[in-house]
Amino acid sequence: KKKPFGVTVPWPINPSILFSPSSPATHTYRTMHKVSRTTLLLCAAYAAVSHAEDDTYDTHGDELVTISSSCNAKTKDGLYYIKPSADGEIIPVLCHDGYTMLDPSLNFTLYSTYFSSLYQYGSAEKVMYGTDCSDTVGWRNWYTPADENTKFRVAKDCNVCEPGLEYLDHTAYYMTSGYFCPVEVDSEGCVNPDPTLEENPMCHVCDDQAGLCGEGGGRDGDDDGKWCDCYTLQLSPDHHTATLHSEYCEGGLSWRPNIVVDRTQCTCYQPVQPVIEYTVQRNELPLVSTDFRDVLQGRNKWYIDGLIEWLQVDHSATQNC
Repeated sequence: KKKPFGVTVPWPINPSILFSPSSPATHTYRTMHKVSRTTLLLCAAYAAVSHAEDDTYDTHGDELVTISSSCNAKTKDGLYYIKPSADGEIIPVLCHDGYTMLDPSLNFTLYSTYFSSLYQYGSAEKVMYGTDCSDTVGWRNWYTPADENTKFRVAKDCNVCEPGLEYLDHTAYYMTSGYFCPVEVDSEGCVNPDPTLEENPMCHVCDDQAGLCGEGGGRDGDDDGKWCDCYTLQLSPDHHTATLHSEYCEGGLSWRPNIVVDRTQCTCYQPVQPVIEYTVQRNELPLVSTDFRDVLQGRNKWYIDGLIEWLQVDHSATQNC
Protein backbone atom coordinates (compact mmCIF):
# COMPACT_ATOMS: atom_id res chain seq x y z
CA LYS A 1 0.00 0.00 0.00
CA LYS A 2 1.47 3.30 -1.04
CA LYS A 3 1.80 6.24 1.28
CA PRO A 4 1.13 9.79 0.08
CA PHE A 5 4.22 11.58 -1.09
CA GLY A 6 5.49 14.30 1.23
CA VAL A 7 8.61 16.30 2.06
CA THR A 8 9.55 17.59 5.50
CA VAL A 9 11.77 20.68 5.44
CA PRO A 10 13.62 21.72 8.66
CA TRP A 11 13.02 25.31 9.76
CA PRO A 12 15.89 26.40 12.02
CA ILE A 13 16.14 29.95 10.70
CA ASN A 14 15.45 32.95 12.95
CA PRO A 15 12.71 35.07 11.25
CA SER A 16 14.39 38.37 12.20
CA ILE A 17 17.50 37.29 10.31
CA LEU A 18 15.62 35.70 7.43
CA PHE A 19 13.67 38.76 6.42
CA SER A 20 16.54 41.23 6.69
CA PRO A 21 17.23 42.41 3.08
CA SER A 22 20.95 42.71 3.75
CA SER A 23 21.25 39.37 5.48
CA PRO A 24 23.23 36.63 3.69
CA ALA A 25 20.56 34.21 4.89
CA THR A 26 18.11 35.84 2.49
CA HIS A 27 20.05 34.63 -0.54
CA THR A 28 20.47 31.22 1.05
CA TYR A 29 16.71 30.92 1.70
CA ARG A 30 15.81 32.01 -1.85
CA THR A 31 18.18 29.42 -3.27
CA MET A 32 16.74 26.74 -0.98
CA HIS A 33 13.22 27.75 -1.96
CA LYS A 34 14.04 27.52 -5.67
CA VAL A 35 15.73 24.13 -5.34
CA SER A 36 12.99 22.76 -3.08
CA ARG A 37 10.28 23.88 -5.50
CA THR A 38 12.08 22.23 -8.43
CA THR A 39 12.56 19.06 -6.41
CA LEU A 40 8.90 18.96 -5.45
CA LEU A 41 7.78 19.34 -9.07
CA LEU A 42 10.06 16.55 -10.22
CA CYS A 43 8.95 14.24 -7.44
CA ALA A 44 5.29 15.00 -8.11
CA ALA A 45 5.74 14.12 -11.77
CA TYR A 46 7.47 10.88 -10.82
CA ALA A 47 4.67 9.96 -8.42
CA ALA A 48 2.05 10.57 -11.10
CA VAL A 49 3.85 8.30 -13.57
CA SER A 50 4.35 5.60 -10.94
CA HIS A 51 0.66 5.74 -10.04
CA ALA A 52 -0.38 5.41 -13.67
CA GLU A 53 1.88 2.40 -14.23
CA ASP A 54 0.83 0.57 -11.06
CA ASP A 55 -2.37 -1.44 -11.74
CA THR A 56 -2.60 -2.54 -8.11
CA TYR A 57 -2.59 0.94 -6.66
CA ASP A 58 -5.13 1.28 -3.86
CA THR A 59 -7.29 4.16 -5.07
CA HIS A 60 -9.11 4.34 -1.73
CA GLY A 61 -6.01 4.17 0.45
CA ASP A 62 -6.78 4.86 4.06
CA GLU A 63 -10.06 6.63 3.36
CA LEU A 64 -12.37 6.49 6.37
CA VAL A 65 -15.98 5.38 5.90
CA THR A 66 -18.94 4.84 8.21
CA ILE A 67 -20.58 1.43 8.64
CA SER A 68 -23.83 0.89 10.58
CA SER A 69 -24.43 -1.90 13.08
CA SER A 70 -27.75 -2.91 11.46
CA CYS A 71 -30.29 -1.96 8.80
CA ASN A 72 -32.66 -0.32 11.30
CA ALA A 73 -32.09 3.19 9.97
CA LYS A 74 -31.78 2.38 6.26
CA THR A 75 -34.62 4.05 4.37
CA LYS A 76 -33.66 2.59 0.99
CA ASP A 77 -33.87 -1.19 0.53
CA GLY A 78 -30.65 -2.55 -0.88
CA LEU A 79 -27.20 -4.07 -0.43
CA TYR A 80 -25.05 -2.55 2.32
CA TYR A 81 -22.21 -3.39 4.67
CA ILE A 82 -22.93 -3.64 8.38
CA LYS A 83 -20.88 -4.44 11.45
CA PRO A 84 -23.24 -6.32 13.81
CA SER A 85 -20.90 -6.17 16.81
CA ALA A 86 -18.01 -3.99 17.89
CA ASP A 87 -15.49 -6.82 17.83
CA GLY A 88 -17.03 -8.70 14.89
CA GLU A 89 -16.53 -8.79 11.16
CA ILE A 90 -18.01 -6.43 8.59
CA ILE A 91 -20.51 -8.34 6.43
CA PRO A 92 -22.59 -7.52 3.35
CA VAL A 93 -26.36 -7.79 3.91
CA LEU A 94 -29.64 -6.87 2.28
CA CYS A 95 -31.71 -4.25 4.05
CA HIS A 96 -35.49 -4.43 3.68
CA ASP A 97 -38.11 -2.45 5.56
CA GLY A 98 -35.71 -1.76 8.45
CA TYR A 99 -34.79 -5.44 8.80
CA THR A 100 -31.40 -7.02 8.13
CA MET A 101 -31.69 -9.93 5.70
CA LEU A 102 -28.94 -12.48 6.25
CA ASP A 103 -27.88 -13.76 2.83
CA PRO A 104 -24.84 -16.04 3.26
CA SER A 105 -24.31 -16.23 -0.50
CA LEU A 106 -22.82 -12.73 -0.31
CA ASN A 107 -19.81 -13.84 1.75
CA PHE A 108 -20.24 -17.19 3.48
CA THR A 109 -16.84 -17.14 5.19
CA LEU A 110 -17.53 -13.95 7.13
CA TYR A 111 -21.12 -14.93 7.89
CA SER A 112 -19.91 -18.13 9.54
CA THR A 113 -18.15 -16.10 12.25
CA TYR A 114 -21.49 -14.96 13.68
CA PHE A 115 -22.94 -18.39 14.53
CA SER A 116 -22.37 -20.37 17.72
CA SER A 117 -21.65 -23.47 15.61
CA LEU A 118 -21.93 -24.43 11.95
CA TYR A 119 -22.13 -27.82 10.30
CA GLN A 120 -22.90 -28.80 6.71
CA TYR A 121 -25.97 -30.96 6.10
CA GLY A 122 -28.18 -31.93 3.19
CA SER A 123 -26.89 -33.49 0.00
CA ALA A 124 -24.95 -32.60 -3.11
CA GLU A 125 -28.22 -31.38 -4.64
CA LYS A 126 -29.27 -29.36 -1.60
CA VAL A 127 -26.52 -28.11 0.71
CA MET A 128 -27.48 -26.36 3.93
CA TYR A 129 -25.86 -25.41 7.20
CA GLY A 130 -27.10 -25.57 10.77
CA THR A 131 -26.09 -26.09 14.37
CA ASP A 132 -23.78 -29.03 14.97
CA CYS A 133 -24.79 -32.16 16.86
CA SER A 134 -23.79 -30.78 20.25
CA ASP A 135 -25.61 -27.46 19.79
CA THR A 136 -29.34 -27.47 20.56
CA VAL A 137 -30.12 -23.74 20.46
CA GLY A 138 -32.66 -21.92 18.30
CA TRP A 139 -32.05 -18.93 16.04
CA ARG A 140 -31.95 -16.42 18.90
CA ASN A 141 -28.91 -18.08 20.47
CA TRP A 142 -27.45 -19.46 17.27
CA TYR A 143 -26.96 -16.03 15.68
CA THR A 144 -24.69 -14.44 18.26
CA PRO A 145 -25.54 -10.71 17.75
CA ALA A 146 -29.19 -11.40 18.68
CA ASP A 147 -30.58 -11.05 22.19
CA GLU A 148 -33.87 -11.67 23.98
CA ASN A 149 -35.50 -8.63 22.37
CA THR A 150 -34.40 -9.14 18.76
CA LYS A 151 -37.21 -9.48 16.22
CA PHE A 152 -37.11 -12.02 13.41
CA ARG A 153 -38.82 -12.35 10.04
CA VAL A 154 -38.45 -14.68 7.07
CA ALA A 155 -37.72 -14.02 3.40
CA LYS A 156 -38.77 -16.68 0.93
CA ASP A 157 -36.32 -16.70 -1.99
CA CYS A 158 -34.55 -13.86 -0.16
CA ASN A 159 -36.94 -11.33 -1.66
CA VAL A 160 -38.63 -9.42 1.19
CA CYS A 161 -38.63 -9.71 4.97
CA GLU A 162 -42.15 -10.65 6.01
CA PRO A 163 -43.79 -11.61 9.31
CA GLY A 164 -44.39 -15.32 9.73
CA LEU A 165 -47.93 -16.65 9.47
CA GLU A 166 -47.88 -18.06 13.01
CA TYR A 167 -45.19 -16.22 14.95
CA LEU A 168 -45.35 -12.86 13.15
CA ASP A 169 -42.23 -10.78 14.02
CA HIS A 170 -40.75 -13.71 15.91
CA THR A 171 -40.27 -16.13 13.01
CA ALA A 172 -37.12 -17.78 11.64
CA TYR A 173 -36.35 -20.64 9.26
CA TYR A 174 -35.48 -24.19 10.34
CA MET A 175 -34.85 -27.54 8.65
CA THR A 176 -36.45 -30.80 9.74
CA SER A 177 -34.92 -34.15 10.64
CA GLY A 178 -34.84 -35.56 7.12
CA TYR A 179 -32.01 -33.16 6.28
CA PHE A 180 -29.76 -33.95 9.25
CA CYS A 181 -30.71 -37.47 10.38
CA PRO A 182 -30.01 -40.78 8.59
CA VAL A 183 -33.36 -42.22 9.65
CA GLU A 184 -36.90 -41.92 8.30
CA VAL A 185 -39.19 -40.42 10.93
CA ASP A 186 -41.26 -38.09 8.77
CA SER A 187 -43.83 -40.29 7.03
CA GLU A 188 -47.08 -38.92 8.41
CA GLY A 189 -47.34 -35.27 7.48
CA CYS A 190 -49.88 -33.04 9.19
CA VAL A 191 -52.62 -35.32 10.48
CA ASN A 192 -54.23 -33.05 13.07
CA PRO A 193 -54.14 -29.36 12.12
CA ASP A 194 -54.99 -28.20 15.61
CA PRO A 195 -54.56 -24.42 16.03
CA THR A 196 -52.20 -24.98 18.97
CA LEU A 197 -49.91 -27.07 16.71
CA GLU A 198 -48.35 -28.70 19.74
CA GLU A 199 -49.55 -32.22 18.96
CA ASN A 200 -48.09 -32.35 15.47
CA PRO A 201 -45.13 -30.15 14.47
CA MET A 202 -45.74 -31.03 10.82
CA CYS A 203 -48.66 -28.60 10.88
CA HIS A 204 -46.32 -25.63 11.08
CA VAL A 205 -45.92 -23.53 7.94
CA CYS A 206 -43.38 -24.72 5.37
CA ASP A 207 -42.37 -22.35 2.56
CA ASP A 208 -40.88 -24.96 0.22
CA GLN A 209 -42.15 -28.03 -1.63
CA ALA A 210 -38.94 -30.02 -1.77
CA GLY A 211 -40.12 -32.55 0.83
CA LEU A 212 -43.77 -33.20 0.08
CA CYS A 213 -45.33 -36.40 1.39
CA GLY A 214 -45.94 -39.33 -0.94
CA GLU A 215 -42.47 -39.23 -2.53
CA GLY A 216 -41.02 -42.28 -0.75
CA GLY A 217 -37.75 -42.33 1.17
CA GLY A 218 -39.59 -41.79 4.44
CA ARG A 219 -42.11 -39.42 2.89
CA ASP A 220 -44.88 -41.96 2.62
CA GLY A 221 -47.87 -39.95 3.76
CA ASP A 222 -50.82 -39.08 1.57
CA ASP A 223 -49.94 -37.24 -1.62
CA ASP A 224 -52.19 -34.29 -0.93
CA GLY A 225 -49.80 -31.36 -0.73
CA LYS A 226 -48.70 -31.91 2.87
CA TRP A 227 -45.01 -31.71 3.69
CA CYS A 228 -42.99 -34.49 5.31
CA ASP A 229 -39.61 -32.73 5.17
CA CYS A 230 -38.96 -29.00 5.13
CA TYR A 231 -35.95 -26.67 5.08
CA THR A 232 -38.02 -23.48 5.30
CA LEU A 233 -40.03 -24.37 8.37
CA GLN A 234 -41.44 -21.32 10.14
CA LEU A 235 -40.78 -21.55 13.87
CA SER A 236 -40.03 -19.03 16.58
CA PRO A 237 -36.38 -18.09 17.21
CA ASP A 238 -36.73 -19.81 20.60
CA HIS A 239 -37.52 -23.30 19.29
CA HIS A 240 -34.69 -25.56 20.42
CA THR A 241 -33.49 -28.91 19.13
CA ALA A 242 -34.01 -32.00 21.29
CA THR A 243 -31.02 -32.53 23.57
CA LEU A 244 -30.55 -36.27 23.13
CA HIS A 245 -29.53 -37.64 19.74
CA SER A 246 -32.03 -40.48 20.13
CA GLU A 247 -34.80 -37.96 20.66
CA TYR A 248 -34.25 -35.90 17.53
CA CYS A 249 -33.26 -38.72 15.20
CA GLU A 250 -35.52 -41.52 16.40
CA GLY A 251 -38.28 -40.01 18.48
CA GLY A 252 -40.24 -38.20 15.80
CA LEU A 253 -39.78 -35.00 13.84
CA SER A 254 -37.25 -32.47 15.06
CA TRP A 255 -35.54 -29.40 13.61
CA ARG A 256 -32.45 -27.23 13.57
CA PRO A 257 -31.99 -23.56 12.64
CA ASN A 258 -30.43 -23.37 9.20
CA ILE A 259 -29.08 -21.21 6.39
CA VAL A 260 -28.52 -21.92 2.70
CA VAL A 261 -26.31 -20.33 0.05
CA ASP A 262 -28.62 -20.74 -2.95
CA ARG A 263 -30.94 -17.86 -1.94
CA THR A 264 -34.05 -20.03 -1.67
CA GLN A 265 -34.57 -18.74 1.85
CA CYS A 266 -33.16 -16.09 4.17
CA THR A 267 -33.86 -15.20 7.79
CA CYS A 268 -34.14 -11.52 8.73
CA TYR A 269 -33.67 -9.80 12.08
CA GLN A 270 -34.05 -6.40 13.72
CA PRO A 271 -32.32 -5.46 16.99
CA VAL A 272 -34.08 -3.03 19.32
CA GLN A 273 -30.87 -1.20 20.22
CA PRO A 274 -30.12 2.14 18.52
CA VAL A 275 -27.89 1.95 15.47
CA ILE A 276 -24.17 2.32 16.15
CA GLU A 277 -21.96 3.93 13.49
CA TYR A 278 -18.44 2.53 13.16
CA THR A 279 -15.62 4.37 11.41
CA VAL A 280 -13.35 2.01 9.48
CA GLN A 281 -10.82 2.23 6.69
CA ARG A 282 -12.34 1.57 3.30
CA ASN A 283 -9.71 -1.01 2.45
CA GLU A 284 -11.05 -3.10 5.34
CA LEU A 285 -14.37 -3.67 3.58
CA PRO A 286 -14.82 -7.30 2.45
CA LEU A 287 -15.46 -8.39 -1.10
CA VAL A 288 -18.96 -9.47 -2.11
CA SER A 289 -19.53 -12.64 -4.13
CA THR A 290 -20.80 -12.13 -7.67
CA ASP A 291 -22.67 -15.47 -7.77
CA PHE A 292 -26.04 -13.71 -7.66
CA ARG A 293 -25.01 -10.23 -8.76
CA ASP A 294 -27.23 -10.37 -11.85
CA VAL A 295 -30.21 -11.32 -9.68
CA LEU A 296 -29.62 -8.46 -7.27
CA GLN A 297 -29.13 -5.92 -10.03
CA GLY A 298 -31.69 -7.38 -12.40
CA ARG A 299 -35.23 -8.43 -11.70
CA ASN A 300 -35.26 -7.36 -8.06
CA LYS A 301 -33.30 -4.18 -8.74
CA TRP A 302 -31.88 -3.81 -5.25
CA TYR A 303 -30.12 -0.55 -4.51
CA ILE A 304 -26.36 -1.19 -4.35
CA ASP A 305 -24.55 1.03 -1.87
CA GLY A 306 -21.58 2.89 -3.29
CA LEU A 307 -19.17 1.26 -0.84
CA ILE A 308 -19.84 -2.27 -2.10
CA GLU A 309 -16.74 -3.96 -3.50
CA TRP A 310 -17.49 -6.93 -5.79
CA LEU A 311 -15.19 -9.90 -6.06
CA GLN A 312 -13.40 -9.65 -9.38
CA VAL A 313 -13.28 -13.00 -11.15
CA ASP A 314 -10.65 -13.53 -13.82
CA HIS A 315 -12.52 -15.18 -16.69
CA SER A 316 -9.49 -14.98 -18.96
CA ALA A 317 -7.79 -17.88 -17.20
CA THR A 318 -8.77 -21.04 -19.04
CA GLN A 319 -7.69 -24.60 -18.67
CA ASN A 320 -6.87 -26.64 -21.74
CA CYS A 321 -7.49 -30.34 -21.55
